[in-house]
Amino acid sequence: MKGAGFDDSTDDGNQYRPVGKSWFLGIGINEYQEYQEYQDGNQFRSLHNAVKDVEDIGNLLKEYYLIDEFVFLLDKEATRGAIIKKLHQLAKVLSENDKLLIYFSGHGYKEELDSTLSFTFWAPVDGKPNDISSVISNYQILEYLKKIPARHIFLISDSCYSGTFLEARSASSEVTDLSQAKIMESRKSRWGLFSGRDSQLVVDGFPGKNSPFASAIITILSQHPDQFIEVDSFAKKVADQAKRNATGQDAMYNPIPGCGDNNGRYIFWRRKEKKPIPTKPSKKSKKKIEAKSPPFSAYPADKDLAKNFPLINQKMLTAMEKSLRQTCELMLKDLKIPLQEDRWALRDYCINKAHATVELLNEVQILRDELDDFLLSSGSLFDRVVDILNKFDGHLSHKHFQFIDTAESAKLSRFINSPIEETAFQLKESKCIVKQAATDDPEQKNILKDRLSDTFVQLQLLYLILEKIVSATGQHKLRSPFLN
Repeated sequence: MKGAGFDDSTDDGNQYRPVGKSWFLGIGINEYQEYQEYQDGNQFRSLHNAVKDVEDIGNLLKEYYLIDEFVFLLDKEATRGAIIKKLHQLAKVLSENDKLLIYFSGHGYKEELDSTLSFTFWAPVDGKPNDISSVISNYQILEYLKKIPARHIFLISDSCYSGTFLEARSASSEVTDLSQAKIMESRKSRWGLFSGRDSQLVVDGFPGKNSPFASAIITILSQHPDQFIEVDSFAKKVADQAKRNATGQDAMYNPIPGCGDNNGRYIFWRRKEKKPIPTKPSKKSKKKIEAKSPPFSAYPADKDLAKNFPLINQKMLTAMEKSLRQTCELMLKDLKIPLQEDRWALRDYCINKAHATVELLNEVQILRDELDDFLLSSGSLFDRVVDILNKFDGHLSHKHFQFIDTAESAKLSRFINSPIEETAFQLKESKCIVKQAATDDPEQKNILKDRLSDTFVQLQLLYLILEKIVSATGQHKLRSPFLN
C-alpha cells in the first residue's frame, strides 16, 4: 500500500513491520523538589513507584515489542524545561510515518478558579503547588499533540486528574484481524489512556512495587498472546485490570479530541521471536488467591457482621483523617517510627491496608492448607510463622491504626481494634506452639491449624471493616489532598 505507511518486506522473517520509527518517551518522578505543605493543603510529596513504573514498562517494550527509540526523563532530569524541550525536539525530529508513545508517571495538579472552571497540570520535578508557571498545563500538552507530525501518538498518564484530557467514552469495535489492523494503522490517531477520571485521585501503590495502573499495563503487555494489540483493545483491558487492582479507580481511554485524530489506531507489534511471558503459577502458589488488589468481595465475611457496624458519617471520617495527618506529622517530626505510606488521606490509607490484609490472608491460607507437609518441629515451619507475624507487625498491627483513636470515631475504632488484637494473639500463640514443639505431635498440629483458621477469620473481618470505611469515604466525598 504505497504511501500508506506500510512495508510488506520480510527482513524480519515473515513479520510485518511498519515504515517509520516507533518512539517511547517515559517521564517518571518520585523525588519532588518542593516538599513543603501550603496553607490549602496542596503539596507534591515524594512518590514510591513512578520511576520504577516507567523503567519497567520501558524495559518490557524494549524486549518484547517493536519500538526503536527510547527517551527517559527520570526524577531530577524531568524538570519543566527539560520536558518542554524534549516535546519540542520530538516535534522537529519525528516524521509523518513515525509513532510516539508518551508515558507520564507523577503528580497531577488541579487549580480551580471557581465552581465552574478549573485547570489541570502535570507536575514536573521542580513544580510548585499554587504556582501555575512552574507546572505544565494540559492545554500545552495538547498543543504538542497537534504539532508533532507523527502518524500516531498514544499518551498514557498515571497521575491525578489525568482524565480531563478526554470527553465521554464512545463505542468502538475491537480490531483482531491483521489486514484490518494495517488499515487502521494507516490512518492518523491521537489516543489517550489515563489512570483516573478528571476529578479522581489515584494510588501510587506499595513501595518497591508498581502502581495498580502500571501493573495492569505490564500484565496486559506481557501476557497478550497475539502478534499485535491495538490501542482500543489494549486500553479496555488495562482499564478493566486496573479497576481490579485498585477498587474505585476508573481508568479512562478514548481518542483525544481536537488533536487531528482520523479514526486510526496505535498498534503494539510484538517481536516475532518473543512469546508471552509465562504466567503459570509455581507449585507453592497454586492455592494462592489473587493477592494484589482484588475486589472487596473476594473475602466475604459473615454478612451479619455488617449489621453491627456503626453508621460511618462525615464527622467521623473527618476526625479520622485529621488524626491520621497529625499522627503522620509527628512520626516524620520525631523520626521514631518510619512512615511506610505516602498516603495521608484516609481512603487511600485504608485501601493500602486492605491490600496488605489480602496479602496476609493469602499467606495464612496457604500455610494452613500446606501444614500437613511440615514437621511441627521443623525450622522451615517456624520461619514461615515468624515471617507472617513480622508482616503483620510491619503493616497491620495496632500502631498502624492508632490514628483512629479519636473521640468522634471511638465506636468504629473498637471494631477495627478487635480483629487486630485477636489476630496478634493468634499469631503469637502459633509461634509459641511451633517454637516449643519437640516432636510432630498431631494434637498440637491441629491446635496450630485452628489458630491459623481463627487468624484467617479475623483478617477477613478486618478486610470487611476497611471496605466499609472506603465505601463511606466515597459516599461522603471526603477530601483527599495529599495524593499525586
